[in-house]
Amino acid sequence: MTAPQTETIEKFAFEGPITVTQAVLLAAVLAALFGWTIWREGRLTRRWLIPLFWVLRAAMLGVVLWMLLGPTHVTIKQHSTPRTIAIFADNSGSMEVVDAPRALEDWRWALARRKSAALHPLQACDRARISAVAAEQHFRSATDALDRGVQDNSLGRAVAASHRCALRLQEYLETVKDLPASSRFTAIVQDQLKDIGVLIPELGTLSEELQSSPLVPQDGTAKMYAMLPRLERVTRGVERLSVMADQEGDAFFNSQSNTPLQSELAYSRRDKVMQLLNSAEETWLKELSESVRIRRYLLSDAANAVADATWEIPEDPATAEANDDPAQRITNLTAGLEQLSRDAAGEDVAAALIFSDGRHNAVEGRTPRDVAAGLGKLPVHVVPLGMADMLRDVIVHHVDAPPAVAKDDLISIEAIVTTYKCEGETLDIELLHQDRVIDQQQITVSSDRADHRVLFSKVADEYGRHAFQLRVKPLVDETNNDNNYAAFEVETIEDSIRVLLADNLPRWEFRYLSNLFTRDKSLEYEQLLFAPEIAGTGRLQRLPEFPRKVEEWSYYRMVILGDVTPRQLDQDSQEALREYVTRQGGTLVIIAGQEAMPHAFRGDPLEELIPVEESSEIADRKNGFHLQLTAEGKLADALQIGEDAFSGDRIWQEMSHSLPVYSMSDYSQPKPTSHTLIRAVAASGTESGDSGRAFLCWQMVGRGRVVYLSAPTTYQLRIRNGDRYHHQFWGQLIRWAIARDLSTGSKTVRIQTDKSTYNTGEGVEAIVQLRTLNGAPFTGAQLEARAQQNGKVAASVSLTEDTNIPGRYTGRFDGLAVGSYAVAVTGGEVEELLRSEKAEGPIETPISIDPTLSMEMGDTRSNRPLLAQIAELTGGQVVPPTAVSEVLQTINLSPHVTEETSRQAMWDSWFCIWVIFICLAVEWTIRKMTGLA
Repeated sequence: MTAPQTETIEKFAFEGPITVTQAVLLAAVLAALFGWTIWREGRLTRRWLIPLFWVLRAAMLGVVLWMLLGPTHVTIKQHSTPRTIAIFADNSGSMEVVDAPRALEDWRWALARRKSAALHPLQACDRARISAVAAEQHFRSATDALDRGVQDNSLGRAVAASHRCALRLQEYLETVKDLPASSRFTAIVQDQLKDIGVLIPELGTLSEELQSSPLVPQDGTAKMYAMLPRLERVTRGVERLSVMADQEGDAFFNSQSNTPLQSELAYSRRDKVMQLLNSAEETWLKELSESVRIRRYLLSDAANAVADATWEIPEDPATAEANDDPAQRITNLTAGLEQLSRDAAGEDVAAALIFSDGRHNAVEGRTPRDVAAGLGKLPVHVVPLGMADMLRDVIVHHVDAPPAVAKDDLISIEAIVTTYKCEGETLDIELLHQDRVIDQQQITVSSDRADHRVLFSKVADEYGRHAFQLRVKPLVDETNNDNNYAAFEVETIEDSIRVLLADNLPRWEFRYLSNLFTRDKSLEYEQLLFAPEIAGTGRLQRLPEFPRKVEEWSYYRMVILGDVTPRQLDQDSQEALREYVTRQGGTLVIIAGQEAMPHAFRGDPLEELIPVEESSEIADRKNGFHLQLTAEGKLADALQIGEDAFSGDRIWQEMSHSLPVYSMSDYSQPKPTSHTLIRAVAASGTESGDSGRAFLCWQMVGRGRVVYLSAPTTYQLRIRNGDRYHHQFWGQLIRWAIARDLSTGSKTVRIQTDKSTYNTGEGVEAIVQLRTLNGAPFTGAQLEARAQQNGKVAASVSLTEDTNIPGRYTGRFDGLAVGSYAVAVTGGEVEELLRSEKAEGPIETPISIDPTLSMEMGDTRSNRPLLAQIAELTGGQVVPPTAVSEVLQTINLSPHVTEETSRQAMWDSWFCIWVIFICLAVEWTIRKMTGLA
């Protein structure tokens, strides 16, 4: 990078009111006059005084002439400051997109990165347009200055720049005039050559006149105003020529033998920019950097300065992890323009180049247009990339299904189908099991770009691992059919769910739940009832009371508490229950009541588990409450009841409108950590829907989940519908609440992950349970979990034994790339346990890592109108890649030179005055003494 330089020049100069010639003539005249007077006076006095008078008068004359010449010591310091070019290369997530082939666009990028000195005709046409527009811009700046009454050296510089660009335009037109193109193309070239050939001498003459004298004569002003429309006509003609060059591309492609290979054209947007810049660093940019300061930036959510000519951001451990996922790097053009403004405040920035698709996604701060408008006369030239239109496509992604379910449970499958340019089309979506269609849906696309949430369900009626596929039938003229399907696996396991249902009195909610659990063969159900008499079933039949130890609570997969009292659920039981939820990962469901739950447990250990607190508004139990699903509730698997995904909200509203909820607990204000699935709205309208009262909510507490119902009224789903919706809701609620606990494997070795589908960057938690054949925890094992793709290990992690839960081992995978994996557990103890039950491995569970849905990647179309606005507001141009070096040639990149001149006069001293005075005084004294005075 060049640095400012200072040159010092010292010289001697006469800067008085007379010149040297005048001083010589004056000296001769005065000497003659002195000689005549001395000769005349010499006859009257002594002759020895004549030489003395000559000396005195010569000394006085010499000093006077010296002072009149004004001898000066001049010191000139010339400060040369190189001008700056700022280059911004978009490094956001959308720059990783590989656009569909477009012949002309791909050719331009291929030609731009060539190091050959030979000029391709397509390059010549593109550069001709850039030079023509620059010539007009420079000349227009001169006429605008005239309109403002400015007449200084800037006029001459602007016209000289216009003349220089016109010469380059003529050179490029000469290059293409003999091409084997259409007669119309040739005619336009000849017309522009003729017009520019006339304008160039006129521009040259005008430039010389203005540089010799910045004052424009009256006829010169008229001449300038007359030349501007002629330049505009040339520019419009060259622009038409550029359009025709695109239309007649085949003639240009075949006019030279050294054309780029087709295999070179399949690059991402970022690849294209980096290849062009790397080529430029070895050619024209290298030459330019010898006299111009180059600022290089990679632009995403911020403008990051890069090392000279390497285009790599210096490593920063603090931000390295944030840069790992390209999809999370947004395009922030404002950040780049603000950085340019800061550079211009401290340096002489001549211009900026921005390589970008223009997909500005920053939601905060000023808009790029506002920042560009404040840059003044600093031209920003933009090089656009990407396609402005989305291609017609259907994409199936973010398929979510449980890795394992119990037999006869419902497998809930959810996915997103994104469509581009398919408005009005009907999509046929199929669910396949073992390559056989088992269910299908149809969706009508309502907009040009849309996201559709689809839900499928299937009863897990067979044990074992099952392969499924979600598929959308390809549409006519669809760009890519490979993203129309997604495969996944679900294992059906032999697993029962142990549930404890406890209440003080046999309320209607308790009775219907008891009947439901008795009929559900997948549940091992026990109940505890305290009135009218204390009674228990199963393990609690002999001693009907709540467990007092964590191990006793851990026998159950889920605990459902009704309106029990603190006397029935004492402090010891509450402490153990809290440990069961927070450390053992248990699931607790609380159904509020009027007698004790949950208000009687204020200050008890149970209170911190409950996801609600007392509401500031008194519940309107006279008119009751209506129920509405929240946005989160509409997506929750537990509430997907009815015929389709949209029936749930309607069913809950119809139920609560037919019979409002009158027994709403005052404890219905959700805590900040809770998730509300169903909200309660006062039927009288005295409370708004935003009052925050929750009917059904949940929260995670430690390792476990707590679900809360503010009223014991879900049995009202049976109104006019029988058992259907009530049974469906509770069956799905139970399985949704404990879904994270289902694992795959054998009797002794089981493995699970916290989810089946992850976004890029999310950690994958692997959990392994080891038990002996008699069910005892197996401790002290040395285990490893491996994430495998196509039989190859992509990552591995050592598992750590959980000190709180014997036989449980956990580990975490970080940084898994996008794709499907099988997470398997290995180790000597695993093989030993499998041999003991005569089972075979591997023990594994499938997961998938999906690309993160980001604002940046949601729409990757090029925003060329925004880039054009930035260029227009700053006086820049929209530049094709073939003319990037040319646009810099149209700018004055000569160093900015300033002069600092200091003068030291050599005549303005008292010595000169004293010499004159002494000479006069001596002669006057002699004259007095000799009688000549």
